[in-house]
Amino acid sequence: MDDLLTRLPEYLEHTYNRQRLHSALGYLPPDEFEAQQQQRVISTVKS
Repeated sequence: MDDLLTRLPEYLEHTYNRQRLHSALGYLPPDEFEAQQQQRVISTVKS
């Protein structure tokens, strides 16, 4: 049980939350949303 309590926060932060689809992000995982935002910024700067 101690192992579970120790490892659960790490799993939630580093695995689950990065793969989970977030409604506030247009149902994208956070990493994919951030990549899209970066591309938008780069496109805006170039134009």
